[in-house]
Amino acid sequence: MQKKSDILNRAIAASLMLVLLIAVGAVQAESFLQCLDRADKLKSQGDDDGAIAAYLVAKGMAGQPVNDARIGLARLYQKLARFSEAEAEYTSMISHSGSLDLKIELAAMYVDEAKFKEAANIYQELSSKAPENARWLLALGVCYEGTEDFDTARDYYQRVVELESATSLGKAAAGRLQILKKTSDSQQKQQAFPICPEFGPVGLGWWNLKKMPIHVYIDQGRSTNYRPSMRHRVLQALQAWQHGSGGAISFVIDPEDPAKEQAFNDAVSKEKGSIVEMVASGEELPEDPIKTGIHIHFTDSLEGALGLSWTNVFTEHFSEKAERSHEITRGHFWLHTNCTGTGKPLPEQETATNAAVFESQDRLFADVAIHELGHCLGLTHSANQSDIMCSGGYMLSHNNASTRNLSSGDLASLRQHYDNFEGTGMPTKVTRVGKDGTITIYRDSARKPSARVENISPIKLATTGAKGGTATGVAPMPPTNSSGGAVTANNGKFSDILFDMQSRSYQAGLQKLTALLAKEPNNAMALYLRAVSEVMLHKYEEATNDYKAVIKLTPGSELATRASDGLKKLIKH
Repeated sequence: MQKKSDILNRAIAASLMLVLLIAVGAVQAESFLQCLDRADKLKSQGDDDGAIAAYLVAKGMAGQPVNDARIGLARLYQKLARFSEAEAEYTSMISHSGSLDLKIELAAMYVDEAKFKEAANIYQELSSKAPENARWLLALGVCYEGTEDFDTARDYYQRVVELESATSLGKAAAGRLQILKKTSDSQQKQQAFPICPEFGPVGLGWWNLKKMPIHVYIDQGRSTNYRPSMRHRVLQALQAWQHGSGGAISFVIDPEDPAKEQAFNDAVSKEKGSIVEMVASGEELPEDPIKTGIHIHFTDSLEGALGLSWTNVFTEHFSEKAERSHEITRGHFWLHTNCTGTGKPLPEQETATNAAVFESQDRLFADVAIHELGHCLGLTHSANQSDIMCSGGYMLSHNNASTRNLSSGDLASLRQHYDNFEGTGMPTKVTRVGKDGTITIYRDSARKPSARVENISPIKLATTGAKGGTATGVAPMPPTNSSGGAVTANNGKFSDILFDMQSRSYQAGLQKLTALLAKEPNNAMALYLRAVSEVMLHKYEEATNDYKAVIKLTPGSELATRASDGLKKLIKH
Protein backbone atom coordinates (compact mmCIF):
# COMPACT_ATOMS: atom_id res chain seq x y z
CA MET A 1 0.00 0.00 0.00
CA GLN A 2 1.44 3.35 -1.02
CA LYS A 3 2.18 5.90 1.57
CA LYS A 4 -0.29 8.74 1.87
CA SER A 5 2.55 11.18 1.26
CA ASP A 6 3.42 9.56 -2.10
CA ILE A 7 -0.20 9.60 -3.18
CA LEU A 8 -0.50 13.24 -2.16
CA ASN A 9 2.68 14.18 -4.01
CA ARG A 10 1.53 12.46 -7.20
CA ALA A 11 -1.86 14.13 -6.97
CA ILE A 12 -0.23 17.53 -6.58
CA ALA A 13 2.12 16.82 -9.51
CA ALA A 14 -0.79 15.67 -11.67
CA SER A 15 -2.75 18.78 -10.78
CA LEU A 16 0.19 20.99 -11.57
CA MET A 17 0.72 19.22 -14.89
CA LEU A 18 -2.96 19.66 -15.75
CA VAL A 19 -2.82 23.36 -14.87
CA LEU A 20 0.34 23.72 -16.93
CA LEU A 21 -1.21 21.99 -19.93
CA ILE A 22 -4.29 24.16 -19.69
CA ALA A 23 -2.12 27.27 -19.43
CA VAL A 24 0.01 26.25 -22.40
CA GLY A 25 -3.12 25.55 -24.42
CA ALA A 26 -4.47 28.97 -23.53
CA VAL A 27 -1.20 30.67 -24.54
CA GLN A 28 -1.13 28.79 -27.83
CA ALA A 29 -4.75 29.72 -28.53
CA GLU A 30 -4.41 33.41 -27.60
CA SER A 31 -0.83 34.48 -28.11
CA PHE A 32 -1.05 35.08 -31.87
CA LEU A 33 -4.15 37.24 -31.55
CA GLN A 34 -2.78 39.08 -28.54
CA CYS A 35 0.55 39.69 -30.23
CA LEU A 36 -1.17 40.86 -33.44
CA ASP A 37 -3.40 43.20 -31.43
CA ARG A 38 -0.37 44.58 -29.60
CA ALA A 39 1.43 45.18 -32.91
CA ASP A 40 -1.55 47.04 -34.33
CA LYS A 41 -1.79 49.23 -31.23
CA LEU A 42 1.92 50.02 -31.27
CA LYS A 43 1.67 50.97 -34.93
CA SER A 44 -1.28 53.29 -34.26
CA GLN A 45 0.69 54.90 -31.43
CA GLY A 46 3.63 55.59 -33.74
CA ASP A 47 5.97 53.06 -32.12
CA ASP A 48 7.23 51.55 -35.37
CA ASP A 49 10.14 49.71 -33.75
CA GLY A 50 7.84 47.97 -31.26
CA ALA A 51 5.24 47.25 -33.92
CA ILE A 52 7.76 45.56 -36.23
CA ALA A 53 9.06 43.42 -33.37
CA ALA A 54 5.52 42.35 -32.43
CA TYR A 55 4.54 41.63 -36.05
CA LEU A 56 7.63 39.46 -36.49
CA VAL A 57 6.76 37.44 -33.37
CA ALA A 58 3.16 37.04 -34.52
CA LYS A 59 4.35 36.09 -38.02
CA GLY A 60 6.41 33.29 -36.49
CA MET A 61 3.38 31.99 -34.57
CA ALA A 62 1.04 32.03 -37.57
CA GLY A 63 0.10 28.75 -39.12
CA GLN A 64 -0.41 30.01 -42.68
CA PRO A 65 1.98 31.76 -45.08
CA VAL A 66 -0.62 34.50 -45.59
CA ASN A 67 -1.83 36.09 -42.36
CA ASP A 68 -2.73 39.45 -40.88
CA ALA A 69 0.63 39.78 -39.11
CA ARG A 70 2.54 39.43 -42.36
CA ILE A 71 0.21 41.83 -44.18
CA GLY A 72 0.59 44.36 -41.37
CA LEU A 73 4.36 43.96 -41.51
CA ALA A 74 4.44 44.49 -45.29
CA ARG A 75 2.33 47.65 -45.03
CA LEU A 76 4.48 49.03 -42.21
CA TYR A 77 7.66 48.36 -44.19
CA GLN A 78 6.09 50.24 -47.11
CA LYS A 79 5.16 53.17 -44.87
CA LEU A 80 8.74 53.29 -43.63
CA ALA A 81 10.07 53.25 -47.22
CA ARG A 82 11.74 49.89 -46.58
CA PHE A 83 10.56 48.78 -49.99
CA SER A 84 12.77 45.73 -50.52
CA GLU A 85 11.55 44.17 -47.27
CA ALA A 86 7.94 45.01 -48.08
CA GLU A 87 8.35 43.54 -51.57
CA ALA A 88 9.73 40.29 -50.11
CA GLU A 89 6.66 39.93 -47.87
CA TYR A 90 4.20 40.74 -50.66
CA THR A 91 5.78 38.45 -53.28
CA SER A 92 5.98 35.55 -50.83
CA MET A 93 2.32 35.88 -49.88
CA ILE A 94 1.24 36.31 -53.51
CA SER A 95 3.15 33.18 -54.54
CA HIS A 96 1.18 31.17 -51.97
CA SER A 97 -2.23 32.75 -52.45
CA GLY A 98 -2.39 34.61 -55.75
CA SER A 99 -4.35 37.27 -53.85
CA LEU A 100 -5.72 40.01 -56.09
CA ASP A 101 -5.75 42.57 -53.26
CA LEU A 102 -2.10 41.89 -52.44
CA LYS A 103 -1.14 42.29 -56.10
CA ILE A 104 -2.90 45.66 -56.16
CA GLU A 105 -1.01 46.78 -53.04
CA LEU A 106 2.30 45.65 -54.53
CA ALA A 107 1.63 47.47 -57.81
CA ALA A 108 0.80 50.69 -55.93
CA MET A 109 4.07 50.37 -54.01
CA TYR A 110 5.98 49.92 -57.27
CA VAL A 111 4.50 53.21 -58.52
CA ASP A 112 5.61 54.92 -55.30
CA GLU A 113 9.12 53.61 -55.99
CA ALA A 114 8.94 54.79 -59.62
CA LYS A 115 9.29 51.13 -60.69
CA PHE A 116 6.81 51.71 -63.48
CA LYS A 117 7.70 48.64 -65.56
CA GLU A 118 7.15 46.27 -62.63
CA ALA A 119 3.86 47.99 -61.79
CA ALA A 120 2.75 47.82 -65.43
CA ASN A 121 3.30 44.05 -65.49
CA ILE A 122 0.83 43.60 -62.61
CA TYR A 123 -1.72 46.02 -64.04
CA GLN A 124 -1.47 44.28 -67.44
CA GLU A 125 -2.31 40.99 -65.75
CA LEU A 126 -5.27 42.58 -63.97
CA SER A 127 -6.44 44.31 -67.13
CA SER A 128 -6.28 41.10 -69.16
CA LYS A 129 -8.92 39.62 -66.85
CA ALA A 130 -11.05 42.78 -66.83
CA PRO A 131 -10.30 44.72 -70.05
CA GLU A 132 -13.04 47.27 -69.40
CA ASN A 133 -11.87 48.14 -65.89
CA ALA A 134 -11.09 51.86 -66.07
CA ARG A 135 -9.09 51.74 -62.85
CA TRP A 136 -6.50 49.38 -64.32
CA LEU A 137 -6.41 51.25 -67.62
CA LEU A 138 -5.76 54.55 -65.84
CA ALA A 139 -3.02 52.92 -63.76
CA LEU A 140 -1.41 51.59 -66.94
CA GLY A 141 -1.49 55.09 -68.42
CA VAL A 142 0.35 56.42 -65.37
CA CYS A 143 2.95 53.66 -65.63
CA TYR A 144 3.67 54.28 -69.31
CA GLU A 145 3.76 58.03 -68.75
CA GLY A 146 6.30 57.39 -66.00
CA THR A 147 8.54 55.58 -68.51
CA GLU A 148 7.98 58.49 -70.97
CA ASP A 149 6.16 56.22 -73.45
CA PHE A 150 3.64 59.01 -73.99
CA ASP A 151 1.93 57.48 -77.04
CA THR A 152 0.97 54.31 -75.16
CA ALA A 153 -0.05 56.34 -72.11
CA ARG A 154 -2.27 58.49 -74.31
CA ASP A 155 -4.04 55.39 -75.69
CA TYR A 156 -4.86 54.13 -72.21
CA TYR A 157 -6.08 57.54 -71.02
CA GLN A 158 -8.29 57.92 -74.08
CA ARG A 159 -9.85 54.51 -73.41
CA VAL A 160 -10.65 55.54 -69.83
CA VAL A 161 -12.34 58.72 -71.07
CA GLU A 162 -14.41 56.68 -73.53
CA LEU A 163 -15.51 54.29 -70.79
CA GLU A 164 -16.16 56.70 -67.92
CA SER A 165 -16.04 60.31 -69.06
CA ALA A 166 -18.30 61.55 -66.24
CA THR A 167 -16.55 59.79 -63.33
CA SER A 168 -13.52 60.88 -61.33
CA LEU A 169 -11.46 58.28 -63.22
CA GLY A 170 -12.51 59.74 -66.56
CA LYS A 171 -11.78 63.29 -65.44
CA ALA A 172 -8.36 62.27 -64.14
CA ALA A 173 -7.56 60.64 -67.50
CA ALA A 174 -8.77 63.74 -69.38
CA GLY A 175 -6.48 65.89 -67.23
CA ARG A 176 -3.50 63.68 -68.02
CA LEU A 177 -4.36 63.87 -71.74
CA GLN A 178 -4.24 67.66 -71.60
CA ILE A 179 -0.80 67.58 -70.01
CA LEU A 180 0.45 65.13 -72.63
CA LYS A 181 -0.91 67.37 -75.40
CA LYS A 182 0.98 70.32 -73.99
CA THR A 183 4.09 68.14 -73.77
CA SER A 184 3.72 67.19 -77.43
CA ASP A 185 3.02 70.76 -78.54
CA SER A 186 6.04 72.07 -76.61
CA GLN A 187 8.31 69.44 -78.14
CA GLN A 188 7.09 70.16 -81.68
CA LYS A 189 7.61 73.90 -81.20
CA GLN A 190 10.93 73.21 -79.46
CA GLN A 191 9.67 75.37 -76.63
CA ALA A 192 10.59 74.15 -73.19
CA PHE A 193 7.83 76.04 -71.37
CA PRO A 194 5.26 77.17 -70.38
CA ILE A 195 2.20 74.98 -69.92
CA CYS A 196 0.54 77.84 -68.00
CA PRO A 197 -1.02 79.98 -70.78
CA GLU A 198 -2.42 82.50 -68.31
CA PHE A 199 1.11 83.71 -67.64
CA GLY A 200 2.24 83.50 -71.25
CA PRO A 201 5.84 84.39 -72.09
CA VAL A 202 5.99 86.72 -69.11
CA GLY A 203 6.23 83.70 -66.86
CA LEU A 204 6.81 84.97 -63.37
CA GLY A 205 9.11 87.79 -64.45
CA TRP A 206 12.84 88.33 -64.85
CA TRP A 207 15.70 89.30 -62.59
CA ASN A 208 17.93 92.01 -64.00
CA LEU A 209 21.16 90.24 -64.88
CA LYS A 210 23.01 93.54 -64.49
CA LYS A 211 22.11 93.46 -60.81
CA MET A 212 23.77 90.31 -59.65
CA PRO A 213 24.17 88.66 -57.23
CA ILE A 214 20.70 88.13 -55.84
CA HIS A 215 20.76 88.47 -52.07
CA VAL A 216 19.22 85.47 -50.33
CA TYR A 217 18.05 85.20 -46.74
CA ILE A 218 17.50 81.70 -45.31
CA ASP A 219 15.33 81.40 -42.21
CA GLN A 220 16.50 79.60 -39.12
CA GLY A 221 14.94 76.16 -38.86
CA ARG A 222 12.24 76.28 -36.19
CA SER A 223 9.49 74.17 -37.73
CA THR A 224 8.66 70.54 -36.96
CA ASN A 225 11.28 68.04 -38.17
CA TYR A 226 13.63 70.73 -39.49
CA ARG A 227 17.13 69.31 -39.94
CA PRO A 228 20.41 71.09 -40.78
CA SER A 229 20.61 69.04 -43.98
CA MET A 230 17.65 71.08 -45.26
CA ARG A 231 19.71 74.27 -45.29
CA HIS A 232 22.38 72.35 -47.19
CA ARG A 233 19.75 71.25 -49.74
CA VAL A 234 18.73 74.89 -50.23
CA LEU A 235 22.36 75.87 -50.84
CA GLN A 236 22.64 73.03 -53.37
CA ALA A 237 19.55 74.35 -55.18
CA LEU A 238 21.08 77.83 -55.38
CA GLN A 239 24.29 76.39 -56.72
CA ALA A 240 22.45 74.27 -59.31
CA TRP A 241 20.68 77.27 -60.86
CA GLN A 242 23.83 79.39 -60.64
CA HIS A 243 25.74 76.74 -62.59
CA GLY A 244 22.79 76.22 -64.94
CA SER A 245 22.90 79.90 -65.88
CA GLY A 246 26.64 79.74 -66.55
CA GLY A 247 27.11 82.18 -63.69
CA ALA A 248 24.89 84.85 -65.26
CA ILE A 249 22.63 84.42 -62.22
CA SER A 250 24.46 84.36 -58.92
CA PHE A 251 23.58 84.48 -55.25
CA VAL A 252 24.99 85.73 -51.97
CA ILE A 253 23.75 84.62 -48.56
CA ASP A 254 22.79 87.39 -46.13
CA PRO A 255 23.62 87.15 -42.40
CA GLU A 256 21.00 85.89 -39.95
CA ASP A 257 18.65 88.39 -38.33
CA PRO A 258 16.29 86.44 -36.02
CA ALA A 259 14.37 89.51 -34.83
CA LYS A 260 13.41 90.69 -38.33
CA GLU A 261 12.71 87.13 -39.39
CA GLN A 262 10.26 86.74 -36.52
CA ALA A 263 8.70 90.13 -37.30
CA PHE A 264 7.82 89.00 -40.83
CA ASN A 265 6.37 85.70 -39.61
CA ASP A 266 4.28 87.58 -37.05
CA ALA A 267 3.00 89.94 -39.75
CA VAL A 268 2.01 87.01 -41.97
CA SER A 269 0.20 85.25 -39.10
CA LYS A 270 -1.93 88.35 -38.51
CA GLU A 271 -3.23 88.33 -42.09
CA LYS A 272 -6.58 86.70 -42.86
CA GLY A 273 -6.35 83.23 -44.32
CA SER A 274 -3.32 81.02 -44.86
CA ILE A 275 -0.15 81.86 -46.73
CA VAL A 276 -1.28 79.44 -49.45
CA GLU A 277 -4.55 81.33 -49.92
CA MET A 278 -2.75 84.69 -49.94
CA VAL A 279 -0.32 83.64 -52.65
CA ALA A 280 -2.96 81.84 -54.74
CA SER A 281 -5.17 84.95 -54.77
CA GLY A 282 -2.30 87.22 -55.76
CA GLU A 283 -2.42 89.22 -52.54
CA GLU A 284 0.49 91.48 -51.69
CA LEU A 285 2.44 89.99 -48.82
CA PRO A 286 3.21 92.02 -45.68
CA GLU A 287 6.28 94.21 -45.92
CA ASP A 288 9.38 92.17 -45.20
CA PRO A 289 11.75 93.89 -42.75
CA ILE A 290 14.50 91.69 -44.18
CA LYS A 291 15.54 93.67 -47.25
CA THR A 292 16.67 90.85 -49.45
CA GLY A 293 16.09 89.52 -52.94
CA ILE A 294 14.80 86.04 -52.10
CA HIS A 295 13.54 85.08 -48.64
CA ILE A 296 13.46 81.32 -47.98
CA HIS A 297 11.19 79.97 -45.23
CA PHE A 298 10.90 76.61 -43.48
CA THR A 299 7.39 75.71 -42.36
CA ASP A 300 5.26 72.79 -41.19
CA SER A 301 1.90 74.22 -42.32
CA LEU A 302 1.38 74.53 -46.07
CA GLU A 303 -2.07 72.91 -46.31
CA GLY A 304 -1.54 70.27 -48.96
CA ALA A 305 1.59 71.71 -50.56
CA LEU A 306 5.21 70.59 -50.37
CA GLY A 307 6.46 74.01 -51.45
CA LEU A 308 5.13 77.44 -52.39
CA SER A 309 6.62 80.39 -54.30
CA TRP A 310 5.81 84.08 -54.73
CA THR A 311 7.39 86.98 -56.58
CA ASN A 312 6.32 90.62 -56.85
CA VAL A 313 5.57 90.01 -60.56
CA PHE A 314 3.14 87.25 -59.59
CA THR A 315 1.14 89.77 -57.57
CA GLU A 316 1.36 92.34 -60.39
CA HIS A 317 -0.20 89.77 -62.71
CA PHE A 318 -3.46 90.02 -60.79
CA SER A 319 -3.56 93.82 -60.89
CA GLU A 320 -5.30 95.90 -63.57
CA LYS A 321 -2.14 97.79 -64.43
CA ALA A 322 -0.94 96.97 -67.95
CA GLU A 323 2.32 98.92 -68.01
CA ARG A 324 4.95 97.38 -65.81
CA SER A 325 8.57 96.35 -65.99
CA HIS A 326 8.00 92.66 -65.14
CA GLU A 327 11.26 92.85 -63.22
CA ILE A 328 11.50 90.55 -60.21
CA THR A 329 12.84 92.44 -57.24
CA ARG A 330 11.51 90.29 -54.43
CA GLY A 331 10.75 86.62 -54.02
CA HIS A 332 9.67 84.28 -51.25
CA PHE A 333 9.40 80.55 -51.10
CA TRP A 334 8.28 78.18 -48.38
CA LEU A 335 9.45 74.58 -47.92
CA HIS A 336 7.53 72.00 -45.90
CA THR A 337 9.80 70.29 -43.36
CA ASN A 338 7.30 67.72 -42.07
CA CYS A 339 5.63 66.19 -45.10
CA THR A 340 6.28 63.03 -47.12
CA GLY A 341 5.44 62.57 -50.78
CA THR A 342 2.07 61.09 -49.79
CA GLY A 343 1.20 64.21 -47.79
CA LYS A 344 1.55 62.50 -44.42
CA PRO A 345 3.68 63.90 -41.57
CA LEU A 346 7.05 62.38 -40.72
CA PRO A 347 7.52 60.26 -37.59
CA GLU A 348 8.25 62.30 -34.47
CA GLN A 349 11.82 61.03 -34.22
CA GLU A 350 14.25 59.43 -36.61
CA THR A 351 15.26 55.90 -35.66
CA ALA A 352 17.07 53.04 -37.34
CA THR A 353 13.65 51.59 -38.18
CA ASN A 354 12.25 54.64 -39.98
CA ALA A 355 15.52 56.07 -41.34
CA ALA A 356 14.45 55.32 -44.93
CA VAL A 357 11.42 57.63 -44.54
CA PHE A 358 13.67 60.53 -43.57
CA GLU A 359 16.12 59.73 -46.36
CA SER A 360 13.30 59.69 -48.91
CA GLN A 361 11.90 62.95 -47.53
CA ASP A 362 15.35 64.52 -47.72
CA ARG A 363 15.58 63.71 -51.45
CA LEU A 364 12.04 64.96 -51.95
CA PHE A 365 12.89 68.17 -50.08
CA ALA A 366 15.89 68.72 -52.36
CA ASP A 367 13.70 68.38 -55.46
CA VAL A 368 11.07 70.74 -54.09
CA ALA A 369 13.73 73.32 -53.13
CA ILE A 370 15.20 73.42 -56.63
CA HIS A 371 11.70 73.49 -58.17
CA GLU A 372 10.50 76.42 -56.05
CA LEU A 373 13.72 78.34 -56.64
CA GLY A 374 13.07 77.96 -60.38
CA HIS A 375 9.74 79.74 -59.86
CA CYS A 376 11.50 82.52 -57.94
CA LEU A 377 13.76 82.96 -60.97
CA GLY A 378 10.67 83.50 -63.12
CA LEU A 379 10.08 80.06 -64.63
CA THR A 380 6.58 78.63 -64.86
CA HIS A 381 5.85 74.92 -65.11
CA SER A 382 7.43 72.77 -67.78
CA ALA A 383 5.45 70.31 -69.90
CA ASN A 384 7.88 67.40 -69.56
CA GLN A 385 7.70 64.97 -66.66
CA SER A 386 11.47 64.53 -66.70
CA ASP A 387 12.03 68.21 -65.90
CA ILE A 388 12.40 69.39 -62.32
CA MET A 389 10.12 72.29 -63.32
CA CYS A 390 7.28 70.02 -64.39
CA SER A 391 3.83 70.83 -63.01
CA GLY A 392 2.22 69.54 -59.80
CA GLY A 393 2.69 65.92 -60.87
CA TYR A 394 6.42 66.33 -61.38
CA MET A 395 7.06 63.87 -58.59
CA LEU A 396 5.51 61.20 -60.83
CA SER A 397 8.95 60.45 -62.22
CA HIS A 398 10.69 60.86 -58.89
CA ASN A 399 13.04 57.98 -58.26
CA ASN A 400 13.39 57.23 -54.56
CA ALA A 401 16.94 56.10 -55.16
CA SER A 402 18.35 59.50 -56.04
CA THR A 403 17.75 63.21 -56.24
CA ARG A 404 17.19 64.60 -59.73
CA ASN A 405 19.28 67.32 -61.32
CA LEU A 406 18.30 70.07 -63.71
CA SER A 407 17.39 68.46 -67.01
CA SER A 408 18.24 69.71 -70.50
CA GLY A 409 14.63 70.96 -70.62
CA ASP A 410 15.08 72.96 -67.43
CA LEU A 411 18.22 74.57 -68.81
CA ALA A 412 16.47 75.29 -72.12
CA SER A 413 13.62 76.94 -70.19
CA LEU A 414 16.10 79.18 -68.41
CA ARG A 415 17.84 80.15 -71.65
CA GLN A 416 14.59 80.81 -73.47
CA HIS A 417 13.14 82.81 -70.62
CA TYR A 418 16.14 85.06 -70.13
CA ASP A 419 16.12 86.57 -73.61
CA ASN A 420 18.37 89.63 -73.72
CA PHE A 421 17.43 93.33 -73.60
CA GLU A 422 20.47 95.56 -73.23
CA GLY A 423 22.16 93.05 -70.97
CA THR A 424 19.30 92.83 -68.48
CA GLY A 425 18.22 89.37 -69.54
CA MET A 426 14.69 90.61 -70.26
CA PRO A 427 12.99 90.32 -73.67
CA THR A 428 12.50 93.25 -76.04
CA LYS A 429 8.74 92.87 -75.87
CA VAL A 430 6.36 91.34 -73.37
CA THR A 431 2.97 89.85 -74.17
CA ARG A 432 0.46 89.03 -71.48
CA VAL A 433 -3.17 87.92 -71.54
CA GLY A 434 -5.48 90.51 -70.04
CA LYS A 435 -9.21 90.38 -69.31
CA ASP A 436 -9.95 92.18 -72.57
CA GLY A 437 -7.52 90.31 -74.74
CA THR A 438 -3.81 90.16 -75.39
CA ILE A 439 -1.67 93.17 -74.48
CA THR A 440 1.82 93.58 -75.91
CA ILE A 441 4.27 95.91 -74.18
CA TYR A 442 7.39 96.94 -76.12
CA ARG A 443 10.36 97.68 -73.94
CA ASP A 444 12.61 100.64 -74.75
CA SER A 445 15.90 101.93 -73.44
CA ALA A 446 14.21 105.01 -71.96
CA ARG A 447 12.53 102.89 -69.30
CA LYS A 448 14.31 103.32 -65.99
CA PRO A 449 15.30 100.07 -64.33
CA SER A 450 13.94 99.34 -60.89
CA ALA A 451 16.20 100.53 -58.08
CA ARG A 452 14.71 98.17 -55.51
CA VAL A 453 17.58 95.71 -55.78
CA GLU A 454 20.99 96.97 -54.74
CA ASN A 455 23.54 96.74 -57.53
CA ILE A 456 26.42 94.82 -55.95
CA SER A 457 29.39 93.39 -57.77
CA PRO A 458 29.17 89.59 -57.92
CA ILE A 459 32.75 89.31 -56.71
CA LYS A 460 31.99 90.80 -53.32
CA LEU A 461 31.74 88.26 -50.53
CA ALA A 462 29.18 88.67 -47.75
CA THR A 463 31.36 87.16 -45.05
CA THR A 464 30.01 87.57 -41.55
CA GLY A 465 30.90 86.43 -38.10
CA ALA A 466 28.66 84.58 -35.66
CA LYS A 467 26.96 87.79 -34.54
CA GLY A 468 26.41 89.08 -38.05
CA GLY A 469 29.28 91.58 -38.13
CA THR A 470 32.15 91.55 -40.58
CA ALA A 471 34.62 88.88 -39.59
CA THR A 472 38.06 89.92 -38.37
CA GLY A 473 40.73 89.75 -41.03
CA VAL A 474 38.42 89.44 -44.03
CA ALA A 475 39.18 91.92 -46.77
CA PRO A 476 36.76 92.63 -49.67
CA MET A 477 37.35 90.55 -52.77
CA PRO A 478 39.76 92.21 -55.22
CA PRO A 479 38.52 93.12 -58.71
CA THR A 480 41.43 91.50 -60.54
CA ASN A 481 43.64 88.48 -60.24
CA SER A 482 47.41 88.37 -60.47
CA SER A 483 47.25 88.22 -64.25
CA GLY A 484 45.02 91.27 -64.52
CA GLY A 485 41.91 89.32 -65.57
CA ALA A 486 38.50 89.93 -64.03
CA VAL A 487 37.69 87.65 -61.12
CA THR A 488 33.97 87.01 -60.80
CA ALA A 489 31.64 84.18 -59.85
CA ASN A 490 31.61 83.39 -63.57
CA ASN A 491 35.22 82.25 -63.41
CA GLY A 492 34.87 78.47 -63.77
CA LYS A 493 37.89 77.72 -61.63
CA PHE A 494 36.61 79.64 -58.63
CA SER A 495 32.80 79.59 -59.05
CA ASP A 496 32.25 76.61 -56.74
CA ILE A 497 34.67 78.00 -54.19
CA LEU A 498 33.15 81.48 -54.23
CA PHE A 499 29.71 79.93 -53.77
CA ASP A 500 30.94 77.94 -50.78
CA MET A 501 32.37 81.08 -49.23
CA GLN A 502 29.27 83.13 -49.95
CA SER A 503 27.25 80.37 -48.32
CA ARG A 504 29.60 80.32 -45.35
CA SER A 505 30.64 76.75 -46.15
CA TYR A 506 34.24 77.68 -45.45
CA GLN A 507 35.46 74.16 -44.73
CA ALA A 508 34.22 72.93 -48.12
CA GLY A 509 35.85 75.92 -49.82
CA LEU A 510 39.09 75.32 -47.95
CA GLN A 511 39.24 71.72 -49.12
CA LYS A 512 38.72 72.71 -52.77
CA LEU A 513 41.32 75.46 -52.55
CA THR A 514 43.86 73.12 -50.98
CA ALA A 515 43.26 70.61 -53.79
CA LEU A 516 43.67 73.37 -56.38
CA LEU A 517 46.89 74.60 -54.78
CA ALA A 518 48.30 71.08 -54.79
CA LYS A 519 48.22 71.37 -58.60
CA GLU A 520 48.93 75.11 -58.84
CA PRO A 521 51.04 76.08 -55.79
CA ASN A 522 51.69 79.61 -57.12
CA ASN A 523 48.07 80.53 -57.81
CA ALA A 524 47.88 83.82 -55.90
CA MET A 525 44.10 84.11 -56.05
CA ALA A 526 43.68 80.60 -54.61
CA LEU A 527 46.13 81.47 -51.83
CA TYR A 528 44.23 84.66 -51.06
CA LEU A 529 40.85 82.89 -50.96
CA ARG A 530 42.30 80.15 -48.79
CA ALA A 531 43.59 82.76 -46.37
CA VAL A 532 40.11 84.29 -46.13
CA SER A 533 38.61 80.84 -45.48
CA GLU A 534 41.23 80.08 -42.86
CA VAL A 535 40.44 83.31 -41.02
CA MET A 536 36.77 82.36 -40.90
CA LEU A 537 37.75 78.96 -39.51
CA HIS A 538 40.07 80.60 -36.92
CA LYS A 539 43.17 79.07 -38.52
CA TYR A 540 45.09 82.31 -38.07
CA GLU A 541 48.62 80.91 -38.39
CA GLU A 542 47.78 79.23 -41.71
CA ALA A 543 46.06 82.40 -42.93
CA THR A 544 49.13 84.47 -42.06
CA ASN A 545 51.35 82.17 -44.14
CA ASP A 546 48.99 82.32 -47.13
CA TYR A 547 48.66 86.12 -47.00
CA LYS A 548 52.48 86.40 -46.93
CA ALA A 549 52.72 84.04 -49.92
CA VAL A 550 50.31 86.24 -51.91
CA ILE A 551 52.39 89.35 -51.15
CA LYS A 552 55.58 87.55 -52.18
CA LEU A 553 54.09 86.22 -55.43
CA THR A 554 52.42 89.46 -56.58
CA PRO A 555 54.35 92.39 -55.08
CA GLY A 556 52.76 95.76 -55.74
CA SER A 557 49.50 94.30 -57.11
CA GLU A 558 46.06 95.14 -55.78
CA LEU A 559 45.77 91.52 -54.66
CA ALA A 560 48.93 91.95 -52.59
CA THR A 561 47.48 95.12 -51.09
CA ARG A 562 44.35 93.23 -50.07
CA ALA A 563 46.46 90.47 -48.57
CA SER A 564 48.50 93.05 -46.70
CA ASP A 565 45.32 94.60 -45.27
CA GLY A 566 44.16 91.17 -44.13
CA LEU A 567 47.54 90.50 -42.57
CA LYS A 568 47.42 93.78 -40.62
CA LYS A 569 43.98 92.89 -39.23
CA LEU A 570 45.28 89.51 -38.18
CA ILE A 571 48.20 91.08 -36.34
CA LYS A 572 45.80 93.41 -34.49
CA HIS A 573 43.56 90.46 -33.72
